[in-house]
Amino acid sequence: MNRKLLALVSLVILGLIAASAAAFGLREPTFLIIDDGLERRVSGEFTQVGELLSAAGITLRPEDIVAPGVNEAIPAGTAILIQRARPVILRTEAGSQTYWTQQTNLGAFLTEINRFVGRTDQLYADERLVPFNALATTALPEVVEIGEFLTVTIHNNGAQQVVRTAGATVGAALVEAGITLFMADNVIPAPGTWLTPDMQIYVQRSMPLTIEVDGRIIQTRSYHTSATEVLGEAGIGLIGLDYTRPGPEVVLQANDVI
Repeated sequence: MNRKLLALVSLVILGLIAASAAAFGLREPTFLIIDDGLERRVSGEFTQVGELLSAAGITLRPEDIVAPGVNEAIPAGTAILIQRARPVILRTEAGSQTYWTQQTNLGAFLTEINRFVGRTDQLYADERLVPFNALATTALPEVVEIGEFLTVTIHNNGAQQVVRTAGATVGAALVEAGITLFMADNVIPAPGTWLTPDMQIYVQRSMPLTIEVDGRIIQTRSYHTSATEVLGEAGIGLIGLDYTRPGPEVVLQANDVI
């Protein structure tokens, strides 16, 4: 009886071992992806690197480097390496453009994009002036500026914005900063003023107001906060016993009625 039981137990154990071996054999292979230093493992049956990356939801830019290549077979036991291109913003007087590159220094990047820089050109890497003979030894920056750039600070109704601009006037700096002006907004210095280094620019926003005078209703905008100043701006003078409500001592708010 004990021999029969022992034989039965042995058969069961052998069956479990065989089943485990079969399951192990059917298990999908796992692949290692190293994406800019970050490791990720993906399981599945794939014939090419591109299929694996697509299944992993990994998108590539044309400038990214993948080894082995996306159209190559996946070698067993080999990690897939992705080296991402870095974005660089190039700013000139003509505008801004973003490039993606594998270069590691400024000189090689400029050569790659076919951008000629003369010895007398002013070139900034992340706002630092770079001498012409130091292009090849300057690490790849995030922002490259070529031309006469100035730093100005714009105070827009209390909000502060620092802008690097190649523009010549206050108005050009406001446009580059994406600031839209209403006709009645006040800008100090005036929009046509030439820029100077570290200039402080102040934008006083106008607000909608209504003036009721002698039965007439006038819709206007003004950056002034006193009733008498708003009336003067609208060409309405007060004489003798004329008065306003609210009085000149009251600070006006948007949509107030004078």
